[in-house]
Amino acid sequence: MGTKGMVFFGEGFIREHSNTLVLAVRVADVAIVVAVGSVAQEVSGAAALEIRDQNFLAVILALSVAFTFQRYGLYRPWRGTQVRSEILEIGWAWFTGLGTAALVVFLADRAVAERVPLDLLAFWFVFAWVGIALVRIAIRTLLKWARSLGYNQRRILLLGLSPKAITAMAHIKRAPWTGYHVVGYVDDRSEPRIDMGTLKRLGTAREAATVVEACAVNEVWIGYAMAGERRTGEALRTLRDSTVAVRFLVDVNAFDVSSCTLSEVAGLPLLNIHPAPLDDKDSRFLKEAFDRIVALAMLVLISPLMLAVAVGVKLSSPGPVFYRQQRVGLNNKPFIMLKFRSMPVDVEDKTGPVWARRDDGRATPFGCLLRKTSLDELPQFINVLRGEMSIVGPRPERPEFVEQFKDEIPFYMKRHMVKAGITGWAQVHGWRGETDLKRRIEHDLFYIRNWSMWLDLRISLLTLVSGFINRNAY
Repeated sequence: MGTKGMVFFGEGFIREHSNTLVLAVRVADVAIVVAVGSVAQEVSGAAALEIRDQNFLAVILALSVAFTFQRYGLYRPWRGTQVRSEILEIGWAWFTGLGTAALVVFLADRAVAERVPLDLLAFWFVFAWVGIALVRIAIRTLLKWARSLGYNQRRILLLGLSPKAITAMAHIKRAPWTGYHVVGYVDDRSEPRIDMGTLKRLGTAREAATVVEACAVNEVWIGYAMAGERRTGEALRTLRDSTVAVRFLVDVNAFDVSSCTLSEVAGLPLLNIHPAPLDDKDSRFLKEAFDRIVALAMLVLISPLMLAVAVGVKLSSPGPVFYRQQRVGLNNKPFIMLKFRSMPVDVEDKTGPVWARRDDGRATPFGCLLRKTSLDELPQFINVLRGEMSIVGPRPERPEFVEQFKDEIPFYMKRHMVKAGITGWAQVHGWRGETDLKRRIEHDLFYIRNWSMWLDLRISLLTLVSGFINRNAY
C-alpha cells in the first residue's frame, strides 16, 4: 500500500471509528471521577464510608457526569475548538455535575451526605478536573500527531474566489491543529484577480464534482459573495450528486457586527446579524439564578457595612441616604438605580446632568471616600435582587448621555441587549470614570459576544481582588 493509500486508510479508519472513540472518552471520564473519589476519601482524613455508601456515591456521580457532560456538549467533535475553551467547559460541567450529585445524595440520604467533608469535595473537584483535562489533551495531541502524518485530515476545496476565501485559507494555515487542508480552488476565471499564492486552480466551477472525486475532497467551501445567488445555485446543482459536505463562507466582518448566529423559524434558515445574547433559556436561567443568589447573599453579608455607610451619609449632609437616578437598562427600558448619596441633594439643580470628573468639587468629603472605594454602588445589589440589573454586565448610563453617545459611537446601543451590571469587563480593566469611552464600549461588546458563566465568575473574582478601589473611580 502506497503512502497515499495509507493516508486515506488513516482518514477513513479514524472517522469510521469516531463513535468508539467518543464512547471510550465517556468511559474514561466516569472512571476518572470514580477513581479520584476513592483517592479523595483516603487523603481527606474522613471516616471511611461503608461499601454500600461508596457504591451509592459512585453510581450517582457516574450518572450525573454522564448527563451534565452530554448537556454541556463535551462529546461533540473537537475539530476546530480550542483546548483552553474545552478545559474551561469541562470545569464548569464537572462543577455542575458534582453539585447536582451532592444535592441528590443530600436529598436521598442526608446521613451519607453529612459524612462527606468539604475538603473531600474540593480534592475531588480539582483532581478529577485535572485528570479529565489531561485525557482530553492527550487525545488532542495524538490526533495532532496523526494529522501531521496526513491522517484524519479534512480536505477542503474552495469554490469561487473572493477576499473571504483568501481569509479562510489564511486562517486554516495558521491553525493546523484543526486538521483542515485546502487542496485548491475552482473558479470560472482562469486568471485570478486575487493573489492566491501557491494555491492551485483545479478547474472551473462546473467541474467541482469531478475535482471532489479526483482529489478525495471532504468539504466544499463556497466563497461567492451573497449577491452571487445565481453562481451559488449553479455550484450546488453541480454538487447535487456528491456526498461531500458543503459550507458557505460568510464574511461576518462585512456586516461590521458584534456576532452572527444561525437559527431556524418555521423551517426557514436565518442568519442573525444582531442576535440577542442569552436567548437560550438555560443560559438565561443560570445567569438569573446566579444574580439573585449572589445578590441575596451579599446583602446579608454586607448589611452591617451598609448600615455604617448609611449613618455616614446622614451625618455628612442633610437628605436621604439613597440617591435614586434614572438609568437605561435591558432593551432600552429605564429603571431607577440606587446608590448611596455622595453629593448634596440640590447639586444638579444648577448644573443639570454632568459627567463625573476628577476633582469636580460636587461630592461631600464622605461622598468622595464612598466613590473612591465604590461603596456608593453597594445598594445596587437591591436592583439585582429586584431583577433590574445583573451582577456582571455593561454599566448603565443616564438617558441624556445614551441619546448623545448612540449617535457618536457605533453599536453603542448593543450594550442594552443584556442587563446592566454592577461590575463589568470594562471596569475590571480600568475603563471607568473619565476614560476613553470607545474603549469602554469595545470591552462591553466583547463581554456580550463572549458571555459565559465562567466569564461572569472571572469578572466577579477580578472585582473582588482589584475592582473596588481604582484610580479612575471618582
